[in-house]
Amino acid sequence: MRPATKSMNTLQRLLVCSLILNLVFFGLSAFFVYHRGGLPYLISKVAPALQTTAPPLKFIERPQYLGRKDLYANLPGRDGAIVFAGDSLIHDAAWDELFQRPVLNRGIGGDTVEGLRLRIGEVLRHHPRQLFIMIGINHLIAGETSDDVWTEYEKLIRVIRTESPQTQLLLQSILPVNGAVRTEELPFHLATEIIQVNRKLKETADGKQVVYIDLYSQMLTEEDQLDRRYTEDGVHLNGAGYLKWRDVLRPYLSERTS
Repeated sequence: MRPATKSMNTLQRLLVCSLILNLVFFGLSAFFVYHRGGLPYLISKVAPALQTTAPPLKFIERPQYLGRKDLYANLPGRDGAIVFAGDSLIHDAAWDELFQRPVLNRGIGGDTVEGLRLRIGEVLRHHPRQLFIMIGINHLIAGETSDDVWTEYEKLIRVIRTESPQTQLLLQSILPVNGAVRTEELPFHLATEIIQVNRKLKETADGKQVVYIDLYSQMLTEEDQLDRRYTEDGVHLNGAGYLKWRDVLRPYLSERTS
């Protein structure tokens, strides 16, 4: 047999073997897919790989932030107002009813320090004589550190003091949480991070134009948890919690009622 013929026969045998192996593999694959549910099973596995998933929106890009921000911007101004600004803990309270006096509520559920800074112009257009702020817990629950939060806080405080130096800024401590009540898991070091942010807020206050209000210790149990009497979910406050908050704030509110 000529060498060329022998080489050709070898190549043909390799091709036949390759074809047989591919057919066997295809048959086994088809058998496996069939017993897993057939075509629906195959689609369920292949389709996700072909889909393109858009990155999640930042909070400041979400409809609940943009919609509420737009609403506040379209409400009439109130010169010299007392304003409460922050996240859901501020938003969920009826401050004017709690204090029986005009108070502007500028809270947005889920808001962050960055989010408040980006809309602080609307707050300052009222030339508030007092601005009560509580914000930052959403950063920490999301896993950010106290240093991350404080970096944003410094920017926020700088803008307020620069653009509205006549406003008394009242920095309210971040509240404790109760992990035993919370159904969703909280970051392991959350309590420590809250304490660190509060410490920096306290150090920033001068007691005159920038005042620190310690709500944290007022709602804390001996086990270093948010008192169960004040919460239903371990983070947000119930009626008793807001009444406690009101009582702590009363000495700080301006005596002027208009």
